[in-house]
Amino acid sequence: LQAGDKIILGKLDVIEKKVGEMTESQRSAADRVLDLRAKNKMINDLSQYSDWKVKVTAVLGDGEAQVFAEQIKTIFDRAGWSVDGVDLAMFSKPVRKVLLEVSEEPPNPMQQALMPLFDNFENPREAFLNNKLPNKTIAVIVGNK
Repeated sequence: LQAGDKIILGKLDVIEKKVGEMTESQRSAADRVLDLRAKNKMINDLSQYSDWKVKVTAVLGDGEAQVFAEQIKTIFDRAGWSVDGVDLAMFSKPVRKVLLEVSEEPPNPMQQALMPLFDNFENPREAFLNNKLPNKTIAVIVGNK
């Protein structure tokens, strides 16, 4: 591990500790939590594509979406990707679950590596091609659960 990795690992530990310390009512707002096995598998699988970039955005005013977006950001950070966010945004239409925008079709193994963001939370698999994104870029938009 490099010095930067320890800092990132520390951030993940802090987030997981904060979620663990929440009361039952607070935790209900943060129920999208990837388990450690899923996180580690995603980190391992996504590290093969560290030449890609990711932009993570959460719905403004939705604390649960922001917490989940921070988890996603940390996964990509630990996989060695260039990460932008977590940004907060308002949308003209309601954003539900998790949406992906991609600059180009990702390789099949990368698509498989991203599945826990959908399958673990019974989210529909929604991804859209966005030609305005820079090459090799994914935008992850975390909406209301």
